[in-house]
Amino acid sequence: MSKALNMGHPSLNSPRVLVLDSDPDDASDLAERLISEGYQANTMNDWDELNSSMAATYDVVIGEAEMTSLEDLAASLDPSEAPAWILLTAFGSIQDAVGAMRAGASDYLTKPFPIDRLLMSLERAMERRALET
Repeated sequence: MSKALNMGHPSLNSPRVLVLDSDPDDASDLAERLISEGYQANTMNDWDELNSSMAATYDVVIGEAEMTSLEDLAASLDPSEAPAWILLTAFGSIQDAVGAMRAGASDYLTKPFPIDRLLMSLERAMERRALET
């Protein structure tokens, strides 16, 4: 189920971020932090609900890597309209990180991560997306 959070800080021109996490509390906590940093943020707890036209309405999707396969991720990415993807995992390996990057992810972060690391990754993803479009 998708959930929009509106804390009042972001403007209509703020980058749009979707947080996909199987734990609704984790998704909401991260979205609230992103909103406090000036992003528009929504949450979703089921990867299967996300379709390519919905994904295209976001600038960045931050998703839990365990919720999908890298093959499904690669198949869902249309480079001309896809958002940037940042994958999060609690069980990271170098092989998984390389696979995620080859599938088109902008970054692959292992939980727990410093929020500054995610914010830096978001900024880089936005810059790269701007150059590609």
